[in-house]
Amino acid sequence: MLFSFPKANPLASTASGVLALAGVLLCYGATEIVEGYGFIAAFVCGLTLRRAEKDHEFHGRLHSFSEAIEHALTAVLLLLIGGALPLLWPELDWRHIAIALSLVFLIRPLVGWLSLVGTDLLGRERLVVAAYGVRGIGSIYYLGFATSHFAFVNEGQLWATIALTILISTVVHGLTAGAAVEHATEEKRAAPA
Repeated sequence: MLFSFPKANPLASTASGVLALAGVLLCYGATEIVEGYGFIAAFVCGLTLRRAEKDHEFHGRLHSFSEAIEHALTAVLLLLIGGALPLLWPELDWRHIAIALSLVFLIRPLVGWLSLVGTDLLGRERLVVAAYGVRGIGSIYYLGFATSHFAFVNEGQLWATIALTILISTVVHGLTAGAAVEHATEEKRAAPA
């Protein structure tokens, strides 16, 4: 629909990237109305849109706009997490810190590495993709959903652990991602064709 309907509509002829945001919100809202998981539906909508009409010039604008919005919203969310951290510090003890460190440095890279078995990625590329995945922002949605449906005795500790995990991931990966990607691409260039 975004690429061909309606042709005579002035908004469609502008090829505004805001249509990508509208599409995601429409998909999310419609799925929630029918008691589905809007978060997953929006993710599937994004994947589907990425595969549709790959050569269409509007696709590039949609992608650029969506990426800019994603970065802006992630920045806002990280600022909000940073603002909430002083309230969450009292909830943390050494066990929560160990869980956060394990998630960032052990569990996510190991699961990512195993999930990439059988791909065409070389060793360093596979490690970079496994280790530098998402920052855990989706965890906020899932914990928010769970806490709205169930009572947790340790809800504050869960929120604090997730916030600390996102903080560690953002700082460590933000400082090291450029060098890691550079090393991975060096390996690919050096590999025999």
